[in-house]
Amino acid sequence: MPLAQAQNNVPAPFKKEEIEQLVAPIALYPDALVAQILMASTYPLEVVEAARWAKANPKVKDNALEDAMQKQKWDPSVKSLTAFPSVLAMMNEKLDMTQKL
Repeated sequence: MPLAQAQNNVPAPFKKEEIEQLVAPIALYPDALVAQILMASTYPLEVVEAARWAKANPKVKDNALEDAMQKQKWDPSVKSLTAFPSVLAMMNEKLDMTQKL
């Protein structure tokens, strides 16, 4: 691929306002959770699968949740978010935002 054509495929950088709008829903979460959200956002299909799993298994918590996650092949960042089903639901519902993160 010629360099000029490759440069045309590079997405334009986000404006400050766009970045603020993207991170606003997660800005007040603890830093460790934000880090997991950002890492998990690079696996959007797994986020969708995990959100569906969490919705179908709302009573699975604590040790049972850890055991269930051992059986999943998702990225560890996605697995960690199953402890926060509302976060997974938000990422699933706003998949466009999730992918842009």
